[in-house]
Parts: sequence; C-alpha cells; structure tokens
Amino acid sequence: MTTTLLPETLLHNRYRIVRAVGQGGMGAVYEAIDTRLGNTVALKQTLVRGEEWDAAFAREARLLSSLRHAALPVVSDYFAEGEGHFLVMQFIPGSELATLLAQRTAPFALDEVLEWADQLLDALDYLHTQQPPVIHRDIKPQNLKLTPRGEVVLLDFGLAKSATSLAGGASVFGYTPQYAPLEQVRGSGTDARSDLYALAATLYALLTNSTPVNALDRAGAVLSGQPDPLPPLRALNPHVPPALSDLLMRCLAINAADRPQSAAAVRAKIVTAVRTGSAGAPTDTMTFAVQQPPPAPPTILMPQPQRRSGWIWALVAAATVLVLACLGGVGFLASTLLNRTAALPTSQVTPIVEVDPSATARPNPPAATIASAPTPTIGAIVLPTDIAQPIAPSPSSAGAALTIGGEGTGDGFFQVPRGIAVAADGSIFVSDYTTGRVQKFDAAGSFVRGWISEGETPILALAADRAGRVYVSRNSGVQRYDGATGKLLDSFATGEGFQDLAILSDGSMLAIPWAGDDLVRLDEAGNVMGELQGLMEKASAERGPSKVAVDGLGTIYLLDQSGANVFIFTPEGAFKDRFAVPNTWAFSDLAVDRRGRLYVSTFGQAQGVAVFDADGRQVDEIGTDGAVFDMTFDDANNLYTVTAQQQAVKFVQAQQ
Repeated sequence: MTTTLLPETLLHNRYRIVRAVGQGGMGAVYEAIDTRLGNTVALKQTLVRGEEWDAAFAREARLLSSLRHAALPVVSDYFAEGEGHFLVMQFIPGSELATLLAQRTAPFALDEVLEWADQLLDALDYLHTQQPPVIHRDIKPQNLKLTPRGEVVLLDFGLAKSATSLAGGASVFGYTPQYAPLEQVRGSGTDARSDLYALAATLYALLTNSTPVNALDRAGAVLSGQPDPLPPLRALNPHVPPALSDLLMRCLAINAADRPQSAAAVRAKIVTAVRTGSAGAPTDTMTFAVQQPPPAPPTILMPQPQRRSGWIWALVAAATVLVLACLGGVGFLASTLLNRTAALPTSQVTPIVEVDPSATARPNPPAATIASAPTPTIGAIVLPTDIAQPIAPSPSSAGAALTIGGEGTGDGFFQVPRGIAVAADGSIFVSDYTTGRVQKFDAAGSFVRGWISEGETPILALAADRAGRVYVSRNSGVQRYDGATGKLLDSFATGEGFQDLAILSDGSMLAIPWAGDDLVRLDEAGNVMGELQGLMEKASAERGPSKVAVDGLGTIYLLDQSGANVFIFTPEGAFKDRFAVPNTWAFSDLAVDRRGRLYVSTFGQAQGVAVFDADGRQVDEIGTDGAVFDMTFDDANNLYTVTAQQQAVKFVQAQQ
C-alpha cells in the first residue's frame, strides 16, 4: 500500500505538499505550493510507473496543457517521481457538488442546475471540437467543484483522451459505473455522446438527489423484457419542465445512436425546453412522485466499427426475441440456449447491443482427426489437416484452478483485459484493450514481464503461435513479438489490421479484416494467401463477422457482429448451420477445443461458458465470475478466460 505524502514533502525540487485533498486506489490529489512562482497548485498523482507508461503519460500531459476554458483547470506541468506520475494543475477552491448534494435532503434548485449545465456544455463543446476531439470520460458530481463565485469547474483530467490517441474508449484509469454509458462499460469505444450521457446522469443526480441506475443494469433489464429501471426524471422531480426531462432522458439513452449528437445541440435544446416549461420551481419542499414503468422497453442497438476512421453506429431492425431459460446456481443458460435455426434468415434475431470491438484472437488447437484425411479447402484458401492425436478431455464446471490479476495498474494487474493467449510452454499472455499493455505470466500465474504494444488504437486481438511468438492485432496492423523477451519482431497488414484472427497448426492464420465482411488466409509471414468472400451473405446474415474459430477439420465458426448468432461453414466455405440465442446479448466470444467442441461465452445477465458438441447439443456449462471476453486453450485442453472482473482464469481439464 502506498503511503500518503506528508505535508512539507518537496517534489520535483519545486512543489511543496500542503495536504492530501483526495485519495483512491490508483493515486491521490494534493494541495501544494509551487515554490518557484508562489502559487497554490493541485498535484494529481497516478500510482503507476514503468518505462512503457512514461511516453503515454507525457503525451496526455501535453494534450491537457494545451486546453484553455473557464470551466477547466489549467494544466501547467508534469513529472514522474517515486511511485507515480504527477500532473500539476490550477488549484480550484470550493466544494465538490457530490459533497454539497450529500448534505441536502432535496435536489438542487432547477435554476442553479441549469446555470451549471450551461457552463459544462460550453466546456464540452470546447473539448469535443478540438482537433482531434478530447473526450473527458469521467463526468460525475465528484468531479465538479463549485467555486466561491458560483462557477462550476470540471476536474479530474486523468481520464481525458484525444479521440485519436485512444479511439477505443475506456481509459487506463477506469470509470464510474453509475455515470458511464454502456459503450464505455463494455470498452467498445467512446465519443462526444458518451460525455453527454455522463453529464445527463450527473444532472439527473443533481435534480433528483438520487444516484442513476447504471447502464449495465438498465441494459440487462431491457434485454430480459423488463422496463428500464431508470425512473423518468419528472417522476422524481415534477418541477422539471417536461421538455427538459425528455431531453435529459434522451441523453441517457442506452444506445449512443439515440442520444443528441453534440454538446452545442443539447445546450440549445435546453434553452428551448426551459422556455416551454416552468423553470426555477423550488425543490426544498417538493413531493416525489412514484415511478410509473415505461410502456415498452427500448431496443439496444449495436455500434459498428468504421473502416479505419473511428466508429459509426449502425441501426439494426428489431424482430423476434425468444424465451430465455436459466439454470440455478450460476443462473446460466439452459440447454435451449442455442436454438438450431439454420433455415431462418438472420433478420429474425434482434441484435441488441454492440459487439465489443476488443474481439480477441486465440489459437485453436486441433481436434482429433484421421491422419489420412484429405486437405480441406475454402474456396481459394487451403487449410492444413492435422495429424492424428489422442482425444483430449473437455473442461467442465468443476471450478477455476488459477486466477491471475485483478483491477490495478501495477505488474500482474489489469485495466481493461480483453485478450488472452497461451504459448506451447504454458506461458500466459494477457492484453489490455485500451492501454496497449501486454503482460506475460508463467504457467503458475507469476508475473514475468510486460511491455507496451505501440499504437494509436486499441488492441482487438491477441494470439500466440507454437514458436512462442505473440501477435497483437489492431485496426491499423498486426505486430509480432518475441514472447520470451517482449521484443518487437516485425509487423504486417500495416494500414489494414484485423478484428480477430486464429492461428492454425501450420503457423498460417485465418483473419477477419477490420470492419470487413470476408475472411483472409495469411501465411506465417503475414502475406495474404487467399480470400473467402461472401460467407455471411451465403448464410443470409445481415451483419458481418466479428470473431472466428476453426477446428482441426477446417470447420469455420463465425460470431456475427450482433453477438446473437454463430454461423458454421464447411472447409469449402459452404454455409452449414446457424446457432441463435434467445438472449440477443448472450454471445461474447467463441473457441474450439481439442475435441472439436464449441465453447460460447455469454455477456449479460446470464454469464458463463456453454459447451456444445458438433451436432449442437449442450454437453457442459462453466460458471464464471463476470462476463467472459476471450477464451483460449493450452495443449492439455485447459480453458483460459479473461473476464469483466479484470482477471484471467484457468479452468482445469476433467476426464470425461
């Protein structure tokens, strides 16, 4: 545990600590004196050090120091010392709105909140119109300070990132669930609309004196056919004009596509909304209304990746949602989780939320095959046939044998883990989606080393080959590292990149191009050997593929971008079958083990891994603590996962 810096401590031979004004698990904020200029400053300490972090923090400090707005503190310096990095910024006197709200028995007056909203929307408009745009990513009452002059200032720039420097969304510092939009919780990309959600959630809290329901719980309820548990603002504060309440609820839409597009637009609409209603009504003696459930739950749509130019949000037609069955204990899906619906077009399954673009790669060990089997082909692509091997047992729900990590910034801890790979020697590699950090652990789970995979966009896929090389894929290309040393060996697919890739037994790769609808086969050097076009069209799918797995016989499994369908193709590329799920948020990843069994992880209220044999029968289930984002297997057929609990978990084999 890190010791709090004591008063009179001198940092950087310039800044003398006065007192600690805030502290958390990842750092602290101090009031200090700049002995050179005599000013009072705030020092934001972030407890993470290491060669791979320094350049990233320096870039962020330079970005923040260029910003100038009345509602933003001025960043004046940056340095690294001792256990952490320090950001030096203007000290803002006053009280946090969260503290002031906690001292009240009723919401703030509407006219006060409207004045603050106007200042903050002007600040967001300034940030979002920078080139490149700057997204704050952690707006909440705790990060708003009210000065003695009645001005509100937006604090905590540890999360702010330029849209190009961290296109994927969730910062290395995390977020606050009650104020974070769904796309940030899922790590699938943030933009200006994400800040609008957080600001609206903050205004909701100030106007109701209640914490808003977090986006994950809201989405889970809607997916279960229940009303959105977030009460309409006017249900809690009838003095808010109807038009203003409706506007803020639109900003709180679960789907980013349903929110207003800019801070400037919201600012203008607030003026109009207030004119149409009664503003400034007193709140100290208000009576709170009982929540009435909305008439029908909304449909949560899936934001889609844009080809090498950020993120776009695609609308998908809603249709039939089947009945969800849950088992006791882990609350997992029953054997009806996957319904064989090959004859139905994809339009009959409703995509509900976005597929996490952190779709990561895994080597798929071969299933037992016959040595004399012919070499299968996929159109122009030739897949290798593996030699005969003994049938390996399948993992079961007996429990986890090894757990690695937890939330944190130090060695052996994770921020947003989305990729896992296992080398032939048992070494385990885990990648963080947004930070670009890859960490290596030995087979016993002990930290060995870590390195930063340089790149301006998030890591989408991680894999390891039989030679111990580690593959890191982004939408801008693939980097190949020496797994033993972390040294960069080479790069390929530069300017293109893949959202998922599977390494085959001969060292070649099958990959899904970034924002593409086809598959490509690459040789061991990364050169394109062939393409397989129109697979999803053959399956009457409305969405492109997001994740790929291949068994030892060449059968191809593709998870579509809705996360609601797994499509199965023969080695020749002919459409064979489709699995669909009653919960359209259910699928988050897929993999194939050495027995040729399909593992499908789920995301949402039912979390875990379902195991299916070749004919679609569910033969096992594995309960997990949190949603599983990536899966892979070692040579002994043990299952490895990374979860929403910021952990990597190994499930041992069980003889069956």
